[in-house]
Amino acid sequence: MKHTIATPKLDRIDLSHDGIAMFLGPTSTEVMQVLWDAPGTIKSVWTKLRRTKLFEDTMYTTIATTCNRLVDRGFLTRNNIASDGKPTFHFVPTMTEVELTQFCIYFIIHRIQTSFNITNADLIIILE
Repeated sequence: MKHTIATPKLDRIDLSHDGIAMFLGPTSTEVMQVLWDAPGTIKSVWTKLRRTKLFEDTMYTTIATTCNRLVDRGFLTRNNIASDGKPTFHFVPTMTEVELTQFCIYFIIHRIQTSFNITNADLIIILE
């Protein structure tokens, strides 16, 4: 599968979570993990997540809403693969986990630099 670098919408940082979950939230991060392993339908994501203790009581509609929001934010693409006339959507990440990690790191560094008016040279000094 070929991934392309997209420009997803990051609009929050929640420091109570770790890693990508700081930017996407825990449910969206778990959905992305499933789809990085194997792109698929809402039902396939929901089925895999329900096998875990954390998501065993999660409603199908919760996963559907999460997938659609990830599409709206640019993290997933949605393709209609219906063969019987009923819409069946296949979800594919717009970037790999490594690319998204890099994007999140870039996002946070850029936000710090612009918020505090820090130049690249000053940032290097601060990080040393």
